[in-house]
Amino acid sequence: ACAFDGQEWAMLMHDASAVIFDDHQPRSQQEIGRLLDGMAFLHAGLWESPELLDPTLSLCNCANLILYGSPETVRRFPVPESFIPVFVGEGWPLLLEMVDPDVAGILHTLISDPQPLHDALARYPFTLIHGDYRSMNLGLGTEPWPVTVFDWGWSGYGAPTIDLAWFVYWHDVAWSPVSVEAAVDHYRVRLADYLGASLDDATWQPMWELGVLVNILRIGCLRAWFIANDQNEA
Repeated sequence: ACAFDGQEWAMLMHDASAVIFDDHQPRSQQEIGRLLDGMAFLHAGLWESPELLDPTLSLCNCANLILYGSPETVRRFPVPESFIPVFVGEGWPLLLEMVDPDVAGILHTLISDPQPLHDALARYPFTLIHGDYRSMNLGLGTEPWPVTVFDWGWSGYGAPTIDLAWFVYWHDVAWSPVSVEAAVDHYRVRLADYLGASLDDATWQPMWELGVLVNILRIGCLRAWFIANDQNEA
């Protein structure tokens, strides 16, 4: 429930404090599997739902998610107290220096205008995506909410692999005993189970690669900044 008194909003929520993760603790193989199950269940539940395209919902599309962290957006909407402008402003030039020139050209073009990538993804199935599916926004409990998901500020519609790539390339999986490949395979199997139909390789592989490309455009500048500024040589 929610209420508005003319100036401020209040929200009534279930108390999920007991299920919140410690974001600095590594996840176990079982936990990673359950979180991937939760993601697959979410995606299958609103698979190709036309309601998601209703503009009154103000859901993000692929282009919105990418442009959130673009140099142009940071210039237009400065937030002095945020770390985002630093990562974006300093990270993007670093990222473009770290990759091959042909790759740098593609990334520069798409961060300036991600519409071609959005159009490419539009050829594949869409669903509700959380936009920031990682352990700091997740909790594991028991029925009726085995996976609790917080912070829906980036929620949108698009290929499910946008959420999947975001999750498997964060430290949730990197610090766990589960490889990226195993996590992706587990999600794909669980999604097929929930849908009652599998996605063939001709659909899955390009959809996965496009999801990874979205992920690079969203988080690549942050990774480049940390690579350049971390004291750890590794």
